[in-house]
Amino acid sequence: LALRTDAPLVLPQGDYGLQFQFALPGLGDAGAIAYQGRLLGYEERHSDWSRAREYQYYRLRPGDYTLEVRARDGRERESEIPPYRLIVQ
Repeated sequence: LALRTDAPLVLPQGDYGLQFQFALPGLGDAGAIAYQGRLLGYEERHSDWSRAREYQYYRLRPGDYTLEVRARDGRERESEIPPYRLIVQ
């Protein structure tokens, strides 16, 4: 499912997991790319910089969440995706 930023994804409460996958497009050295992220409403601080290209979350309680992901390429340039909002009813 591609992420849309024009409206939040609304999910019914349930016992399931969410997995977000992402990648920095480009022709550079993919091994030099690192990512950092957080799911606001679930965690307060960003993760450490890592080569991992996915985040997984399980059993989210009802609430309003915002996924934030940053990328850093081999030249130390940073970019980020638009925040992605989801609501668990």
